[in-house]
Amino acid sequence: MRGRARVPFHILVAQELGLERMVVEWGEAPSIPEQLEKRVAKSWEEAKRASGGWFDGQVAALRGWKFRGQELLLSLCALPYRYVWYVYATAFRGKAPPPEVIPRALGVSAVVEWREHLLLMVRSNDVAEFPGRLDVFGGHIEPDVHGEWPSPQESIVRELCEELLLERRSVRLRSVLGLVEVARTRKPELVFAAEIEPGAWQDAPPKGDAEVAKVIAVPINELSDYFSRHKKRLTPSAHGSLELWSRLTWPAGL
Repeated sequence: MRGRARVPFHILVAQELGLERMVVEWGEAPSIPEQLEKRVAKSWEEAKRASGGWFDGQVAALRGWKFRGQELLLSLCALPYRYVWYVYATAFRGKAPPPEVIPRALGVSAVVEWREHLLLMVRSNDVAEFPGRLDVFGGHIEPDVHGEWPSPQESIVRELCEELLLERRSVRLRSVLGLVEVARTRKPELVFAAEIEPGAWQDAPPKGDAEVAKVIAVPINELSDYFSRHKKRLTPSAHGSLELWSRLTWPAGL
């Protein structure tokens, strides 16, 4: 008898919130055990040589979350990207350190509406995580050129502008939809609902950055059919983000 199919994601928080009801607190990252540090460094150098070089800057990692009254409180710390990659690489062999040892990077994603469509992207084959897969738009929270950490809201707007070649004024964040977690890696994703001005984006524009191979506009009234045909191509975080968006904002469901 076949076993149950692995669930690709878990929904941690499913509650639409105003942007002002999300609060971020920063703290120190936990100390990584020395032997694990060495394994991460060795694996990263080997992979970097094979790939021709990957980004290894700081990203924000999630230490924990909770509701404080009517606010969603996120506890964050800074973490080099090589640890994010190491968790991703080892999780597929069932050997990823638990989040208590290496905190998981907090992804930021947006389900983007445009002219009665949802916009999705095909990831480049050159990215470290989920190359060639169908995804929502997003990335990580990274410090700016001055070393200052932006808010999650600022980070997702920056990602949308870079990946869709948009001006900041063309993007509107409507709300926070909640948190999803990729089951295999236990990586959390903070999901936003966003929309872009009708005239700000043209169908099939040049790709915005090296991570985007193609942009796809899916009519919302055809989304259920599209989702059923392409579900296996979705990244786990995209699958979770779309399910969350559907549950909270789209009565028809996926």
